[in-house]
Amino acid sequence: MDAAKHDILAGLWRRRLDTLAAGIANGDPYYLQIANAAEHISAEHQGRFLIELIQNANDQAVRDGLTNTRVSIARTEGLIAVGNSGQPFDDAKVDNITSIFKSDKTADVCIGNKGIGFKAVFQVADSAEIYSCAPGGNLSQEPAIAFRMVRRPFDDPAFRAEFRTLTETLLARDAERRRAIEGRFAAQSGTDAVLREAARAAGFTFPLRLTVEAFRGRIDQLGLSGQTLANTQTLIVLPLDTSVPSLERVTAALDEICGDHVEDGSIPAAASFLFLPGIAKIEVLDRVRGIRTDLEKTEEIASESLGDGATLRYLTTTAKRTVTVAAADADSGEPAKQHWWVVERLVGGGDPLTDNKAASEREALREAIRALRLPEENWKDVEHVPVAVALPVPGESDGDGHEGYPLGPNGRFCIGLPTQVSTGLPLWVSAHFHGKIDRTAIDFSNAYNTLLLDTAEELARTLLDRIKMFPRRSQQRLAALAMERGQGELATRSFAPTGLARTAIVLAADGAFIEAKQLRIPKGNDLAMFETLSEGLSSVESYGFRLPDPMLLKNARAVLDTLAADTEAPDAAYLRRPNGDLSLVEHAAVRHRADGSAFWERFLSWVLTRFAST
Repeated sequence: MDAAKHDILAGLWRRRLDTLAAGIANGDPYYLQIANAAEHISAEHQGRFLIELIQNANDQAVRDGLTNTRVSIARTEGLIAVGNSGQPFDDAKVDNITSIFKSDKTADVCIGNKGIGFKAVFQVADSAEIYSCAPGGNLSQEPAIAFRMVRRPFDDPAFRAEFRTLTETLLARDAERRRAIEGRFAAQSGTDAVLREAARAAGFTFPLRLTVEAFRGRIDQLGLSGQTLANTQTLIVLPLDTSVPSLERVTAALDEICGDHVEDGSIPAAASFLFLPGIAKIEVLDRVRGIRTDLEKTEEIASESLGDGATLRYLTTTAKRTVTVAAADADSGEPAKQHWWVVERLVGGGDPLTDNKAASEREALREAIRALRLPEENWKDVEHVPVAVALPVPGESDGDGHEGYPLGPNGRFCIGLPTQVSTGLPLWVSAHFHGKIDRTAIDFSNAYNTLLLDTAEELARTLLDRIKMFPRRSQQRLAALAMERGQGELATRSFAPTGLARTAIVLAADGAFIEAKQLRIPKGNDLAMFETLSEGLSSVESYGFRLPDPMLLKNARAVLDTLAADTEAPDAAYLRRPNGDLSLVEHAAVRHRADGSAFWERFLSWVLTRFAST
């Protein structure tokens, strides 16, 4: 690597040395405060390092106007590497990533904008190596920028010697500063005092050089192919801490990204990047466990405008797992797929000069952001924020026998990538929420997050309204299934007295949509007999029943029961004679009078049990 490339780091060292020396001379230990803050931040990012690296990859792609980039992840016994095809590094990005609380990303475009997330890598590694190509190039060629961030840069003899020379030069030019430093550290020379204090600063603020030979060595160790490198603009390599807790974090992080359908409540296949507009594929090669997983996100049909700035999309996320054995690959079965209906819009989108709602939302955003006292440089120009709501849906191949089964209230709130906060419904929600520092939690009590949650609630209503208009009953059932209740903020709102769950979302037997409180259905242990009692009848409403779609009644009774209380029809409904007709009990007895003991034993047993006290 030539001298011009080295100047990126040399110039950075000189600027930071100058600031550091000024702080030492003035008795301002800001650098110790930064180091302390960095350690606390790293501790807050337990298990989130891979999420942060993928988020960075998405942000770099979006800033470059890209929507279908690829991320590659490779793990060996001692390394994990993440490559992306977004915007390469330049001087400004080197400066930002080796600082703290410094970012040139804006909150309306990028997910990461606090200038701290990358430091999560120090949860699993003592250093992070960054290799990035020239603009328009890729890493099948020589990297244009190569450096590493370490916890203890002054343990490196070459760097320490060069930094000593820089310090001596600085203090030789500034005698007053040298005297001030030596006055505070009487037993040491000014140079030794600066070196000692610099070693106490956050290590990542003094990145170290890497060579082309180091890059080539890493490529060989990781076993990255020429095709992978040709699709990579930036590669982050982490030499792993080999302690058991660290390696367990790496395994858990890989599993979280890949997702599966096996464990209850786990992330569906490839859902981890459902809401990342800049990434379409993630390739995960885990050489430790001998597994390759190819994750992909595709748009199945053309998007549809729903009015008021909302857009409906049908996406599929796919995870294809292959067990690798030596040089051969053993196919491990069909890919796991998850289909999604996604509705999205920009809060504050539209022309504020002609659109009153856009103008109102922009003003509300500005007021909410001011109330949060967020960093001006990242938030001052934020006028619109994306919000999306997604519903996981069964695939067409599942067949009629599976239709109407609950989806599971496993939705997550996402800040692009999943947090650990449940929506309490099958619905997933993503927005540029202002989350906890590691983006695992969201405070919905502040005005900014409340505004985005209000929009998510509105979009959920828009999505269900559109689902109710779908042509097939199997699709229309999803309106009720989307309200399967667990614990979460969206569920709490949806089940409020005027919430979405209280509206006409239940597909009735006659094809209409009704409110759940209008249902009058058999008790759960009466369902099998009810089918027999109602055989041959076109409707049972005159008897006092109001039934949902048969598949919902059969397969999603628990969901229906949470939507409204007191929906079970009274026992008297079985004995009612509407308009002088036979009761349901009489109708069944007449219809099956010649069926023999197989019917009568079951029928009479049910009648005696049901009406024992009548």
